[in-house]
Amino acid sequence: DLYSPFSTQITIAATDTFGNRNEIVVEVEIKEQTVIAEKLEPLNPSKIRRNVNPNTVAIIIGIEKYDKIVSSPYSNLDAKYFTEYVKNVASSNNIITLVDDKASRNESMVALVKDLRAKINPEVSDVLIFFSGHGLAANEKDLYLMTNDSDSDLLEFTALNRQEIIKIVASYKPKSVTMFLDTCYSGVSRKG
Repeated sequence: DLYSPFSTQITIAATDTFGNRNEIVVEVEIKEQTVIAEKLEPLNPSKIRRNVNPNTVAIIIGIEKYDKIVSSPYSNLDAKYFTEYVKNVASSNNIITLVDDKASRNESMVALVKDLRAKINPEVSDVLIFFSGHGLAANEKDLYLMTNDSDSDLLEFTALNRQEIIKIVASYKPKSVTMFLDTCYSGVSRKG
């Protein structure tokens, strides 16, 4: 049993009593999501239900593959799973997902400034912002989210300043803002 919001590969392995092992990789193509289950899978976001605000807007960014710094394993997968969760609380027209090479600084700023402003209904819209990837601290005050094309030596010009993001989103006067920042600011990766 498994849950996947997108097509994936599964490796099936068998070992006989003599220690002979054989593996086969099977492509699993997700065409349409249908669920037939006797019990709820623990991490199945398609089953979560709540009161839906049709004015919910989400920007979801996940970056595993960076141009100039080490990878951030599973960050793009985190974003894809979070997108599936948000589909239960927002119209698909109000969800902007940027993954890996689509999550450049320019595309991220377009999503935060142009797209978000166009989708927010002041005092009515709930805003969800999700970021999974690297972060860096320039000093004790300035914390940055690293886009896929960020340069750690030019943070203020190539990365997203966390305080600036908050200021931009607040200027649109949404009903609420919830931010999920799955990042650290130590400059190391999950692999150490």
